Amino acid sequence: MSCCYCDDYSVDSDIVRLDHRRQVEMFLSAYKLTQYYDTFINEGFDRLLCLLDITESDLISLNVKRGHRRLLQRAIATAKGIPLSTPIVINYGYHNYYYTDYTLYQALKCNCTSRPITPRDEFIKVKTASLNGELKKDFYEYAMERWD
Repeated sequence: MSCCYCDDYSVDSDIVRLDHRRQVEMFLSAYKLTQYYDTFINEGFDRLLCLLDITESDLISLNVKRGHRRLLQRAIATAKGIPLSTPIVINYGYHNYYYTDYTLYQALKCNCTSRPITPRDEFIKVKTASLNGELKKDFYEYAMERWD
């Protein structure tokens, strides 16, 4: 059983025949990144196919230098058959839409002024919950008449 779901990647056939750890060592030595060999092996990236699925956040947590991360990501992209002319898409290990929405929410939350909840706000909250979609467009006019 492989440690990752990446058995469909194609790499050179002479490398595939070697021992798994030797594959990782040869891959790293081809790009002069052998100083990370022990780190990858100790952290469970002991197969080349697992190393090909490593994410940006994994590399950061393993203290791989930024330039070496880019070099390794280009090597992985090349091993997966992505041409050199194609830019590398960096996988941080999370969905971008969630990160974008969350950071936008945090920015809006920090920039808005808070005010105390008034009885009018409580009334609107209770009535809106009880309407269940009926007559909501006229409700705010009703609330204005009731509380002003």
